[in-house]
Amino acid sequence: MRIALLTIHRAPNCGAMLQAWALMRALQQMGHEVEFPDCNHIDYRDRTKPFLPDPTLPPLKRLHRALKNGLRNWKARKIFLPTMERFASFVRQHMTESSLRPPEFATRYDVVVVGSDQLWNEGIMGDDTDLFLGTTVSPGLRIISYGTSFGDNPPTGPAAERVLRAMPRFAAIGVRESRGADFLKASGFEAKVTSDPTLLLTPADYLTVASPVHPTERYVYAYSVFFDTRLLELTREVARRRGLRYVYTPLSQYTSYGMPKDIEYGVTPDRFVDLIAHAECVLTDSFHGTALSLIFGKPLVSFCRAAVMAHSRQGELLRALGCLDRQMRLDASPDAVLELLAKPLSPEVGERIAAVRAEGRQWLAEQLT
Repeated sequence: MRIALLTIHRAPNCGAMLQAWALMRALQQMGHEVEFPDCNHIDYRDRTKPFLPDPTLPPLKRLHRALKNGLRNWKARKIFLPTMERFASFVRQHMTESSLRPPEFATRYDVVVVGSDQLWNEGIMGDDTDLFLGTTVSPGLRIISYGTSFGDNPPTGPAAERVLRAMPRFAAIGVRESRGADFLKASGFEAKVTSDPTLLLTPADYLTVASPVHPTERYVYAYSVFFDTRLLELTREVARRRGLRYVYTPLSQYTSYGMPKDIEYGVTPDRFVDLIAHAECVLTDSFHGTALSLIFGKPLVSFCRAAVMAHSRQGELLRALGCLDRQMRLDASPDAVLELLAKPLSPEVGERIAAVRAEGRQWLAEQLT
């Protein structure tokens, strides 16, 4: 079967690219031909735009800000253009793209799969929400969603109305969080809770795209989407007390340069996989950092910022795999973090991941028959 996979496969984000690659790889292993139509606006190329000063500032302040922003932009290009090229290289090496637009999909594809990540979170997707709701896809073409997410909370108001108007277009609806499924079911739509696509693959699958960058010394790995001073402090303390080196790779440092010199820059999906695979333990506030750590069986602490931890995206994942105790607040003490990291993952977690993998693949097979 020829499949158009609609997701944010070009976003400069390790988790976003890996979930896209994982779903593609799983579908390929099931015998399908898969392409990524390159038609969304979330793209690594957006990250090197100039920082423009506020036009309402007085002229002298505007000039000062322009000079300062010019320096910042020069630094951004110097530091991150190579990183953006590695993101682009990952797409070129591991993903097959097409230039077809949604109204043309019926000329090439048998089905459209939407998923996963926060594609139905209008606050993130903005103008691309219609694309991932399938409203611009060729009429009559079968559409299913797999592991698609609303984020930590289902939409309300006009955003909710927009989603619900589009749901009749889907032949099958798979969402990542139970709260999203409950939201759709309350409006009369059948929705299945399906795993994030990263759980559809094994560690061996991920190692096929890893680039070896990990230290030769034993180390603790910390990963966050944005730089976080508290996470860095905890990571340093964990490393000091356990006699380990530490590696901290905050992903999005595109506009902040006041960070310590020992912070690692430029993590991309291939490096991200390698650093998790060889770490002694992992500290992260990221959903996909949590998911990959569990897949590789790493002792971890998943830090949560949501008001109700169990309702967060990470909380849903950890609860489903029977290890909700791996979640903490960032204000946790170093002693509490070290105590949790000293506990290995239960073998039952690996067994549940295998069951989730089999269930997800079975559901996809049923919808694509």
